Amino acid sequence: PDYKLIGGRSTSPASRWRYDIKTISLECYSPIGAYAFYNCENVTHVEFNNCVKNIGNNAFEGCSGISKVALSNDTQKICSEAFKDCTSLESVDAYYSSITLTEISAGAFKNCGALQSVKLATSVKYIKENAFEGWVSLTEFDFPESIREIGKDAFKGCTDLKGFKFFGK
Repeated sequence: PDYKLIGGRSTSPASRWRYDIKTISLECYSPIGAYAFYNCENVTHVEFNNCVKNIGNNAFEGCSGISKVALSNDTQKICSEAFKDCTSLESVDAYYSSITLTEISAGAFKNCGALQSVKLATSVKYIKENAFEGWVSLTEFDFPESIREIGKDAFKGCTDLKGFKFFGK
């Protein structure tokens, strides 16, 4: 379920053990709720196990230890600020022939300054506003042919960005 943020802390049961959680292995067929793992800063590994359809708003925000995210084939949407402030995040792999990811929502990877690689599925249609804001190490970005919308300031603050490649019409 979705959780709330009260006094800078998630109401998720995971928040009680936020300093103890190191690995998250999700074996469910439902969305990851809003703020589910908010600020679990010692998490280093997240395994989606081909089952997670949506990653909720701010679900992993502040998980500064995560270095790699490999989405499952069933992931359809990365919601707003889902991985915001994941400062150690270096790679996002969302490139499988059967992946159904269609949207990267507003601020989904905002302030992920260490990000070096993002592989997007050919199903991605929408990259919303501020989705990759503050990704300072980005030099080039390849858009899949399925892309239909790139939101305002999607790449704001990407100071090393030298070029884009569009593979669609």
